[in-house]
Order: sequence, then structure tokens, then C-alpha cells
Amino acid sequence: MMELDEYLYGMNRRKIDREKAYGIVIDTPDSESNPVTNVWKAMLADPQLPGYKSSRVEKNQWRANELYRKAVDLNIEQMAEDGDTYACSCLGDMYYYGGDIEQSYPTAVKWYRKVAEQGYAHAQLNIGMMYDYGDGVDENYSAAVESSGARPC
Repeated sequence: MMELDEYLYGMNRRKIDREKAYGIVIDTPDSESNPVTNVWKAMLADPQLPGYKSSRVEKNQWRANELYRKAVDLNIEQMAEDGDTYACSCLGDMYYYGGDIEQSYPTAVKWYRKVAEQGYAHAQLNIGMMYDYGDGVDENYSAAVESSGARPC
């Protein structure tokens, strides 16, 4: 998953390239053991998430739900409880978007915050946006900037 982060967020000075990042996910077989892979594949297939798109993946709600369910069945929550960065972030995404579980912004905040405080960029961005929009937290622009990991000029 580190290579995925490198292309999505420019870590290790890689050029941001979403199609390359999503290609890593697409080319990985469906997993019977890794719930994180299933969540990423589900988000690419989920027609309710237009921001996650690839020319190689057809949007299909049934397929997305199947993959979200598989992640839950593989106990992504326990993986997140055990501190797995990617599981926490993916679980936050599932609660934020309602990926085959009941949507809960406060629960999304819980999972994003757990890894945002450790410096994980995806979670910092998401929790910052939640403060910006007031999703699950009081709208607070100062907290949005602080949570996103942004530094004053």
C-alpha cells in the first residue's frame, strides 16, 4: 500500500498520478485475507463515489457492496483496532461514505483521527475537510487547517 500512497499523495517525491495508484489496486486480485484491498476496490466500483474513478473500472453498486461486505467479514475493524494505518483510514472512509455500513460521521472522525495524529496524510486531509464542512464535528476552520497537517506560511 505504500506505493499507492506515493502516487496518491506524492510521498517520497513521486509525481501524483491517480490512474497509476488506482492501477495498483485494480491489478491486485480480490483478497480473501486483506480487507484494505477490498475497500479500495469497492470505492473504485462504487457509483456513489464519483471522486474515485478509473477508466479501467466500471461503476457497479452490487460489486462495490460485495467488496465492502468482504472487508467487514475479514474484520477490518479489528485490524484498525490493532493500529493498522490503512485499515483505520479505510474504515473511516466506509463510515464517512456509508460503504455497506450505516453512515456515521462521528465514527469516521474516530478512525481518521486515530491515524491523522500519527501523521497519515489521507486521514489528515479527510478530518480537515470534516472540520471545514462540519461533518461529525463542529465546523471549525482553524481546526480544519490544524488537522489537515498544513503549516502556516
